[in-house]
Amino acid sequence: MFARALTFAALLAASLALAASASAAVGPGPRLAFTEWLAEPPMTRLATVAADGSSRRVIPLVGVRPVPFAGPAWSADGSSLVFAGYRVDANGELRGDGRTRLFTVGAEGGAPREIPGTAGGARPVLSADGSLLAFQRAKLNFRFNPRDPVAFGYYSSATAWIVPLQGGRPRRLTPWRNGLANTPAAFSPDGATLLLERDREPGWSSEVLARPLAGGPLRLIARRAEQPAYSPDGTRIALIDYRDNRQVATGDGPAVVGELYVVRADGSQPRRLTQTRTAQESQPSWSPNGERVAFLRVPGPGGLGFGSTLLQANADGSCARRVTGGRGRAAPAFYGPVWQPGVGRETAPLVC
Repeated sequence: MFARALTFAALLAASLALAASASAAVGPGPRLAFTEWLAEPPMTRLATVAADGSSRRVIPLVGVRPVPFAGPAWSADGSSLVFAGYRVDANGELRGDGRTRLFTVGAEGGAPREIPGTAGGARPVLSADGSLLAFQRAKLNFRFNPRDPVAFGYYSSATAWIVPLQGGRPRRLTPWRNGLANTPAAFSPDGATLLLERDREPGWSSEVLARPLAGGPLRLIARRAEQPAYSPDGTRIALIDYRDNRQVATGDGPAVVGELYVVRADGSQPRRLTQTRTAQESQPSWSPNGERVAFLRVPGPGGLGFGSTLLQANADGSCARRVTGGRGRAAPAFYGPVWQPGVGRETAPLVC
């Protein structure tokens, strides 16, 4: 599925040299934060934008470069962000062991603080109260045969972990296994359940599962689906679903594209919010009071996401409109848009 392609690309992109950037401070209001990848000049950065697409700002970071393919997570009060990144020197070159870490930084930017116990981490997800951090660790190892350079094998796996945000010993929630990838996606509002996206060979077929943190069996929420997000009241889940089997032509043959759906928290009563046919919907996020859903529209499956558009719609899919992006395939790639929480940042329904 689309997210699995980005996970695989993220592993291969670990050695990319991308520059950091800086801009103005972030002010109050219901804003959307995301990771942005520019092709020219090549760089990744964190940015925010107002709900109406105005007041777009880049978050200045000192000594750290964000990782592409996944977005940041807001703190409970919307005053800071957690994101995956690399440490870099003054010239933007990787320093240290080159491994990713998770960092927290104020919404106005500055020198990010590394979160202990998160070396090798990516795809951060915070609990609603801000106390727990879930993240992914991945392994990708190629095995070459010196007698037959064309023939090679590989080990690919990703696991979900959890750690207190203030630091502590991380706990692995899912097993390491070749051909199996588990990605944390969203905590339930009460912090008792973590939604996982699970992909496995053959075909890297995605499914959404719910894992009780106190123990107990995994519950299947949706097959052929990915990137789930709980509504603020915990009664609904927005996700990308492939049940319609919509196919588009690509250079590698036909590929299925996903649509934005909303289901009940147990996976029942699916409702499709989009019908775009040739584009890939991706990475939904609920506004703080659940009135709106933000999501990405990417021009086709696969690829790196350049030319993506950040949109928002009412929770029933009505009044969809562009927030930013989408000016051709050479435009920046956006990843993981997420609404800024906090008192006074509620959103009214959009008016068509």
